[in-house]
Amino acid sequence: TLRPRSTAPALEVELYDGSGTVTVVWLGRRAIPGIDAGRTMVVCGRLTCNTEKPTIYNPKYELKPTAG
Repeated sequence: TLRPRSTAPALEVELYDGSGTVTVVWLGRRAIPGIDAGRTMVVCGRLTCNTEKPTIYNPKYELKPTAG
């Protein structure tokens, strides 16, 4: 799920691995080429749990090849 915000530039992505979800937020960006709904990726960063849902801000990421 991609949710760009209309106020401050930020790209918010919800990642699901089969066991749960984590919200990933890139501040200062509205889009990142290659990140689309359904795309497989790996993120690396500090997990923040001080909100109602686990969140990682500005992580390093790796896009996995698309099937097809």
